[in-house]
Amino acid sequence: MVGLSRRTFLAAVALVSSAPAMAAAGEPDTVVRAIYDRAAQGQGDEGGMFLFDEAVRRRNFSSALDALWRKAEAIAEANDEPVLDFDPVTNSQDPDVKSFTVASEARTDATALLAVTLTGRFTERAQAADAVVRYVLILEDGSWRIDDLRGSVDGEAWSLRAILKQRTGE
Repeated sequence: MVGLSRRTFLAAVALVSSAPAMAAAGEPDTVVRAIYDRAAQGQGDEGGMFLFDEAVRRRNFSSALDALWRKAEAIAEANDEPVLDFDPVTNSQDPDVKSFTVASEARTDATALLAVTLTGRFTERAQAADAVVRYVLILEDGSWRIDDLRGSVDGEAWSLRAILKQRTGE
């Protein structure tokens, strides 16, 4: 009879005890799909600014992105300005989401890059790339969290993280 070595036993226990944490994280696209399921409700014209409400943001943003948002928000409030002048979730000032598709572009155990392609009810984008919003997600505290949103307007790239850093002078 072959006995179990102490090292093998401890490795097995570690693997089994970490399984619930891995399962709890789910798939990164679950976070993004939930955002767009809500943004596409009704006429699809409510947009995704709900994502920036404090409770929703803290649940969905990485701690670093949330901290950056809070800094930018404090500066914006002091200047009586909005943090953003557009809705990055819909990449627009006038949200129009009829449907969306989510595709994984890259994935590791701790990071994911997802591309969301938007289709509007009333508007067509001038450039096809403007209909795509990319989400950089990281696995943090057992959950997939948004670490950046990226897109383009008229072919000019933008990044939520870069916009916030510019606002805060970082």
